[in-house]
Amino acid sequence: HPKLTVYRLLVIITTLGFGISKAVLSYQGRTIVPITLEWFFGTGVFLLLYWLGLYEYNPIGSMPYLFTMDYSSDIKGPISLP
Repeated sequence: HPKLTVYRLLVIITTLGFGISKAVLSYQGRTIVPITLEWFFGTGVFLLLYWLGLYEYNPIGSMPYLFTMDYSSDIKGPISLP
């Protein structure tokens, strides 16, 4: 299994947050807010996460706290994943 790092948790949480919030806003019948949210996430957040992702396999070791610690064992216990 791949490591579950802070960076990967950040990607998962922002993707879930974006998807759920856009679905709820669309379900409520709003049109402008979901489009604005999509522009914000599609450009700003994507570029930030892409830029951080470039450092994931960087041999220099920039920002090791985002990419080295594995949290899969912390999550595996309460959820009981296989």
